[in-house]
Amino acid sequence: MARSIWSLTAAALAACAIASAADATPRLVGATPTPGSVVKSGPTSIRINFSEPIDAAQSGVAIANDSGQPLTTGKAGTNGNNIRQMVVPITGKVEPGMYTVVWHAVGRDAKRVNGTFFFELKP
Repeated sequence: MARSIWSLTAAALAACAIASAADATPRLVGATPTPGSVVKSGPTSIRINFSEPIDAAQSGVAIANDSGQPLTTGKAGTNGNNIRQMVVPITGKVEPGMYTVVWHAVGRDAKRVNGTFFFELKP
């Protein structure tokens, strides 16, 4: 019986280890501007924080105003040594209004994830 319990315990621990390794897919854990926020001045970049490191070369954002006009952005990168934060410079002028940020990121597990959030510029 003790062997049976040990075997079950070992199997459960192995399953947890495999689940942790498989959960290397990045998830959005925060962003600037904050999703759903109203900002008083136009942001100069979009910063998205992830739960896992990302491959910035395969990640990026597209931003559009409420009329669907795209906002010009630069190339996605990471914030120095913080490979869990994607930084995308905004090179176009941010006018008052609602903006949709559509992002995608690729983690070390090579899985692509994506999402959308909104913010409003109201000076």
